[in-house]
Amino acid sequence: MKKKQAVTPVEKKNSKAEENFDSIKWIWLLIIPVLTFLVYQSVTTFDATNWDDKAYLQETPMVRDLNMEKTKSIFTKKVLNSYNPIVLLTFAYDHKMAKLKPEWCHSVNLFFHIMNAILVFICMRKLRFKTNHAGIIAILFALHPLATEAVAWIAGRKDVVYLFFFLFSWKFYLDFFHLKKNIFLVASLLFFVLSLLSKVQAITLPFILIASDLMLDQKFDKKRLLNKIPYVILSLVFGIIAISGSGELMADKYSVPFTIFDKLVYSVMAFGLYFVKIIFPFHQIAIYQFPKAGSSEFVVDLIIGIIAVVSIIIGFVISFKKNPRLAAGLLFFAVSVFPVLHLVAVNSALIYERFVYLADIGIFIAVFALIEQIPKQEKRLSYIMIAVCVLFTGLTYARIPVWKNSISLWTDVIEKDPTAADAYTNRGQYYESINEYDKAFLDFSECVKLQPNKPQGYHNRAVSYFHKSDFKNALLDNQHVLDIDPKHTDALVNRGAIFFNMDQNDSAIFYYKKALEVSPGLAKTYYFLGSSYFKLKDFNSAAKNYKKATELITDFSDAYVYLAVSYVHLGKIQEAEFAINAAEKYTPNSAARTMSSNELIQLGNAAYRNGQVDAAFDYYKESASIMPTNAESYFNLGGIYLVRHDIVRARENWKKTISLNPGHVEANNWLQKTGGIN
Repeated sequence: MKKKQAVTPVEKKNSKAEENFDSIKWIWLLIIPVLTFLVYQSVTTFDATNWDDKAYLQETPMVRDLNMEKTKSIFTKKVLNSYNPIVLLTFAYDHKMAKLKPEWCHSVNLFFHIMNAILVFICMRKLRFKTNHAGIIAILFALHPLATEAVAWIAGRKDVVYLFFFLFSWKFYLDFFHLKKNIFLVASLLFFVLSLLSKVQAITLPFILIASDLMLDQKFDKKRLLNKIPYVILSLVFGIIAISGSGELMADKYSVPFTIFDKLVYSVMAFGLYFVKIIFPFHQIAIYQFPKAGSSEFVVDLIIGIIAVVSIIIGFVISFKKNPRLAAGLLFFAVSVFPVLHLVAVNSALIYERFVYLADIGIFIAVFALIEQIPKQEKRLSYIMIAVCVLFTGLTYARIPVWKNSISLWTDVIEKDPTAADAYTNRGQYYESINEYDKAFLDFSECVKLQPNKPQGYHNRAVSYFHKSDFKNALLDNQHVLDIDPKHTDALVNRGAIFFNMDQNDSAIFYYKKALEVSPGLAKTYYFLGSSYFKLKDFNSAAKNYKKATELITDFSDAYVYLAVSYVHLGKIQEAEFAINAAEKYTPNSAARTMSSNELIQLGNAAYRNGQVDAAFDYYKESASIMPTNAESYFNLGGIYLVRHDIVRARENWKKTISLNPGHVEANNWLQKTGGIN
């Protein structure tokens, strides 16, 4: 029998190298999250902006108090014309944990970003990049200045969440590639579905997997395409879901629609800018406007785009056989960017920085594929990339405060591009929300100057006039809006509000109804319509509209309050009590009970003045029943008993009045007149 051989020196050397690799790996797994957190930690104190954040945090009731019905809505409805149910579920979690406080929401975004950076490192290692190179790629991803939009903007949640599941799916596919175990392929597909349910941009994964095969096999293997078929099918299904019901929409319906040629030209420009911005991320701005046709900027952007497209194609063709990893990186970038180009997507700006949250990884892969092909210069080039990391970190650190709130964001845009009308609109709306109407008026007026043929500036300025009670000028600007767009829902609603405040309730009702013809699901418009009927003392119509408002928004506390008061006037006390309870359920300190009780007292007083003593008595009793702590109810009941010559019960009610309100002068006087306090 042969003796067991001792471990050879070579094996000892490999073991030591493996141990060294593990230590380096864990160092990077510490550096990546810690450095990312240190750079981004300030976002955990930021406010929400009025750029889509409001839609998720305030205007999407399905994420509040999640139940089966709301969960169904999350998976069957779109928000902001996007199908992102998993993202909405994360906001539902935010509501449960912190009532959607902006600081919490920002922290969740940062958590996903940190996890994504770690996953990028893991995936790069599985693609057989050297440990240090994988770490530098992860840092470049984590601290690239263009990533700030996805991380520091609450509505950027779509990007950080979809990429989280995307990277997990990619990681499990790479495990499948190396270990040939089908369980990893199943896990990859499951995470792919979660990524698709977060953002449709995940449909690029099948092509990323092909690029991965190219990096690992160093060749294009047609047989491996078979395992991509399930991914392709899922991509097609979710692609159809994404475009369903969206074909008729435009980025700006008040602009001339793009022709196919326009879309092609702007797609080339966007492709070039995305490529250049990843390498040279300077002069960042939230809104990259379309350059005016024929302008010098238009020509330059188009030339850059053409050069970028041609360079990527030539680079891919040349490197396909000589350096497949480089070819794969270029393919990664091109495929990741393609779904967000104007030939495919409907965008209201030339580019959005968040759209390269995945694509920049392809450029980093390409760079290190080149570096690893030059072993003699590898160390020096790696140091250069570390210097680039330092530069990017500084740019990111300087960029992050721009996202602190709406003022900082839109002021930054205006300073860099004074022709950005949307920035004036958004900043003006923020000023309006904090009651700084003069500043809002100036921004809205600037928007009107920049876009005199579009309704937004006129509409917002009309609102400013309204807040100043300048109803004449409010109506003039409002009419400008309706001249441009007779079905402008907000303008119709606001015109109704103007007439309501001018006590022209018939006109208010007319415009509220026109608004509901255009958009039948406007809960607040039903509330306003109910208020107009309420002022006209048509309590039956008022109640119907208040009820409709509560059906559309179940926690619409103000609607419940006036629904209760309307029922009081209709003599439907049981229904009024139900509405009061609903109002108190959603707003514990609701005025519904007090208002209803006091309204019954007023009705009782009116009945008494008309000689209807019994009716007055019933009103006062109902008032006390609805609100047993309302001292005035008992005082008036005492008066009715006095009229009926029932001194004992009159005094009982006046004593009850004093027990609730010891300072009630009239109750004390009547007790003195009828036999003393005791």
